Amino acid sequence: MPDRRTDAGDQPGGRPERPLPGRSLLPRQARPQFPLPLVGKSAVMAAFDLIGYLREVHARQFPVGEDLQPLIDQSARVFSEIFGIAGGGDDILTRVMFNPGRIEGGEKANIVAEQCRMELDIRVPWGLLP
Repeated sequence: MPDRRTDAGDQPGGRPERPLPGRSLLPRQARPQFPLPLVGKSAVMAAFDLIGYLREVHARQFPVGEDLQPLIDQSARVFSEIFGIAGGGDDILTRVMFNPGRIEGGEKANIVAEQCRMELDIRVPWGLLP
C-alpha cells in the first residue's frame, strides 16, 4: 500500500493536523450604478464590519464550567511558560480568537467593490455552546 503521507507531516492516510479549518467568506454587495461609496456599500467594507464585530466578540470573556476550570488553569500556565504570555494564557482559552489571514476584493480603487474574499481563522473556547 502506498504511503499517503501529506506534506503536513501527519500520519499515513490521515488528515493534516489542524484544530479548526479556516473559513473563506465571500461578502457580496449590490453594485451601484455609480462608483460612489455613498450610493452603494462596498463588499470590502462589509468584510471590515465583520472584523469589527469579531473584535467585540473577542473582547468578551466567556465563563468556564467548573469541570473545565482545572484544565483551563493548567493550560494557561503552560501557555505562559512556553510563550511568555504576561498574566497567563487564560485569555486565549476563554475568548473567541480570530485572525483574518487574507482579504482581497474589488476591481479598482475608484469602483465600489462588488465582491470580497476573506480567509478567516476562528478559534472558539472550550465548552462554549452555540
